[in-house]
Amino acid sequence: MKKVLFIFLLAVVAHKSYSQQIPVISQYMFNTLTLNPAIAGIKDEKIVTRLQNRNQWVGIENAPVTQLGSIHGFIEKWNVGLGAVVFNDVAGPLRQTGVQTSYAYHIRTSPESKMSLGLQLGLFQQRINTSLLTTDMPNDEAVNKAGESHILPDASFGALYYSYKYYLGFSIPHLIGGNVSNTNFKLSRHYYILGGYLFDVSDEIQVEPSVLLRAVAPTPLSADINAKVIYKEVFWVGGSYRTSKEMVMMAGFRVAEKFYFGYSYDITFNPLREYTKGSHELMIGFDIDKPGRDNKKGIKRTLDAAPAFL
Repeated sequence: MKKVLFIFLLAVVAHKSYSQQIPVISQYMFNTLTLNPAIAGIKDEKIVTRLQNRNQWVGIENAPVTQLGSIHGFIEKWNVGLGAVVFNDVAGPLRQTGVQTSYAYHIRTSPESKMSLGLQLGLFQQRINTSLLTTDMPNDEAVNKAGESHILPDASFGALYYSYKYYLGFSIPHLIGGNVSNTNFKLSRHYYILGGYLFDVSDEIQVEPSVLLRAVAPTPLSADINAKVIYKEVFWVGGSYRTSKEMVMMAGFRVAEKFYFGYSYDITFNPLREYTKGSHELMIGFDIDKPGRDNKKGIKRTLDAAPAFL
C-alpha cells in the first residue's frame, strides 16, 4: 500500500510540475492577489497583509505543504495599486517558490464601481530534493540533474470589475510561459475567472456566494463553488465544493477591524480519503490604516477579493 501511495504522490508531483504550478488554497478569497494582480490596491484606505499556511493530506508522509504571503496598498494620487506576493510550495521531493511584484491601475466607472487592470512581474523557481529519491543506480545523472535549481522569469495579467456588492475578475498567471533549457520543466499558462455577490439578509447578516474557475492545459477545467455567512461584519462561517471531489468548511473572525483569523478544513472524497485526515489551512491578516485617510471617502467599502467586509 505504501508503494501505491508513493506512486500516487509521484503522479501528483509530476502533475504539479507540468500543469497546476500555482498552489491551490481553500481560503483564496482572503488572499486573491495571489491569483489576480488587479487586486493590488483594492482597499484604497488600507495597506493589506495576508499570510496563509496549508497542510494538505495530513497523515501521508511528504504530502504537500504551502505558505503564501502578500501585501498591497493604493496610491490615491496616481490611482495605482502596488503589491507583492511570495509563496513556497512543497510536494514530496518537489519544491516550487516564487516572488511577484504587482501594479494595478484603477478606473472609476461610476460612483459605486471601479475597473482595475493589473500586471505582475517576478521569478519562479523549481527544485527537486534528490535526498527523497531512491534509485537503483548510485549517482544517477538524471537524478543529479533533477536536483538542479531552475529559475524562470514570470508575468501575469489581470482585470477586475468591482463594487461593494459584487466583483468579477479574469487573470492569466504565467502569461509568458517558458522552458528551462535541457529539461522538461515548463511554466504553463493558467486562466482564472472569479466572481461573487454580497446579499444583505438583514442589518446583521450577509451572505456571499462566490466561484473560482481554473483552466490549465492539459488538465480539465476545475472550480471552487463557495458561500459564506457573515454576522455583524465580525464572524463568518462558510463552505466550498471543489470539483476535484473535496468539501471545505471554513470559519473566522475579525478583531478591531484590523486583525483577521481564518481556518479551513478540507474533506477528501477521492481515493485518498482512506489514508488522509484531510487538509488544514490557517489564514491571518492585518490591515494598516493609511495616515490621514478618510475611510468613508469613495466607495462605501472596497474589497479584498470579495465585496464583503474584508
